[in-house]
Amino acid sequence: MKITDSKLMTLAYQQYGIPMVTAHVSCCKYTPASDLGSLWRENLNSFIEFLAAVQQGVRGCVEDMNGEPLRDAVVQIKDFDKPLRLTKNAACFKALLPPGDYKLEVSCPNHAPKILPVRILKNQLNDVKVILDQATGQNEGYHTYTQIQKHLWHLNSDYPSISRLYSIGKSVYNRNISVLELGLQKRDSTITGYPAVVYVGNLYGNEPVTTEMLLNLIHHLLSSYNNDDRITNFLKTLSVHIVLDANPDHLASSRQQNLPEDCNTTSSSAVNGNGVNLDTDFPTEAKKEHLPQPETQALMDLLEQTAPVLTVALRAGSLHVDIPYASGRGPKEGNEYVTSDEEIYRTLAKEYVSHHPTMGDGHPNCSSHSRDVFENGVINAGSWKERNGSMIDYSYMNTSTFQLDVFVDCCGSPDKSHLPELWNEHKESLLAIMDAVTKGITGYVIDDKNQPIPKADVSVEGSTHVAKGSPTGAYWRLLPLGDHTVTVSASGYLPATKLVHVTDKHSAPIMFRLTRDETVMGLPRMVFIMLAGCVCMALLVLGICCYTTCQKRANRDRRDYYFSPLPQKLLFEGDYKDVDPFQTSLTGSSTLTRPYYDDEDSGSEEDIILIHPSHQVREPAST
Repeated sequence: MKITDSKLMTLAYQQYGIPMVTAHVSCCKYTPASDLGSLWRENLNSFIEFLAAVQQGVRGCVEDMNGEPLRDAVVQIKDFDKPLRLTKNAACFKALLPPGDYKLEVSCPNHAPKILPVRILKNQLNDVKVILDQATGQNEGYHTYTQIQKHLWHLNSDYPSISRLYSIGKSVYNRNISVLELGLQKRDSTITGYPAVVYVGNLYGNEPVTTEMLLNLIHHLLSSYNNDDRITNFLKTLSVHIVLDANPDHLASSRQQNLPEDCNTTSSSAVNGNGVNLDTDFPTEAKKEHLPQPETQALMDLLEQTAPVLTVALRAGSLHVDIPYASGRGPKEGNEYVTSDEEIYRTLAKEYVSHHPTMGDGHPNCSSHSRDVFENGVINAGSWKERNGSMIDYSYMNTSTFQLDVFVDCCGSPDKSHLPELWNEHKESLLAIMDAVTKGITGYVIDDKNQPIPKADVSVEGSTHVAKGSPTGAYWRLLPLGDHTVTVSASGYLPATKLVHVTDKHSAPIMFRLTRDETVMGLPRMVFIMLAGCVCMALLVLGICCYTTCQKRANRDRRDYYFSPLPQKLLFEGDYKDVDPFQTSLTGSSTLTRPYYDDEDSGSEEDIILIHPSHQVREPAST
């Protein structure tokens, strides 16, 4: 049987996955010997270009978490009709590709599938290392509250160096609201702070799919540490706090591994043990004295204690990303649901949406609201479903964090067979959003003695959002690209302002050095002391003048008195008991002015009294 070139190329590609081309270098099969040299020179550049093209594409190997090759793996380039062929021993592959963007879809029995984005540049060969997670828990269905608590305890025990399990409070029915913090526990002591990222699941109580999604995220982060450079860097430079179930009472008794599919995510079913919708229970300006539910208070405490740069709350009932405001607070002449940080919110949302295969289409096609359209997969929350007392508004107005509400599926509890597919669709987005904490500025706030100033306020001109620094003086502020005027202030210090330029690259830390506020009542301390001294001197001089004037007046009044002896015949006290020496004045007036009696028993020869000259002593009438 004769095999033609076309049949050989087809066989090579179909049987072995090897692309093959046929190059016809001459019209003659037997070119004259004298023409071989020129023929070689004519085809030399083409040969070189062809060899360069052979080194353009992607290559890599597929391994498990222990570094063992997965020989049963299937590597497929999306939209290509044939999978790539793997080597028998090392499970490696290679694909020649023209420049462009591609997606590698890698799967293997008993392992979680993975999709890797790959960008091919001209004359470059990309090396990728594909590590597949064990499919632990992905096909187990939904977990009960007790199973979740045990699972978290075991994970913390298995990975003590990169995890910490703690509780932020109790639910209405006294169930723990647990948080698993992921991140290197023994950090570099020369670094004074690490940015925090918070993930929250099942806030409404009827969305267990979000709990399962975050449980898969925990598995992936822990198992990839020291095996995946990207994940290792995350856990070395971030503190990731994951709340699997923020509302554990709602489905705690009914949630089973075979929970039936439920797409009812209406607010009437989204309540806690007291029948309260937690996403309308956060404090607002209109209800500052409102006593929040215990689950709400626990989340408020978490945001206060961790001061996260970014918070991602997973939701169900659609497929898009919500950004603030959820209630009308913006400018009335425009969109009242737009914040002053709309640009950075859109940038963060785009980071999530762009790594999801279909979210950016903006058409979730959910049965409960099939006509909903979200431009680029993002919308201001209030423009879709307005609500007061939402967590997303509270976070923006009262904490340091920027929060995104990510709707992961139309159903709050889809069939368990759908869970692995959902995780695979959202995994890259959940990881990519961690990188978003670098979009902005970071640095330290210190005093003139190079000591950290804790919890300084970081504000940006044109924004109502104020970020708080950490207790160690570190700060982080998400900002869009461009120039921004940033002001840092702290109690007891004068504020400092800088013009900063934000690029898409990691920038060096920006230091803010604050000087102590030496002013008193808005005046420099020395000026205030001098003014205070002048005022005190003036008061002292005024007091002395008043005292001198009063003394002169008293002495002048005293000179109006004189001493006069009593009549000779009144020798004894009883002799003038009926005499009223001041009864009548010389002018006939009976009014006495400043009388003075000398009643002191001095033993002098005669007693005298001081009387006013206008008065006379009148002897008693004889009887």
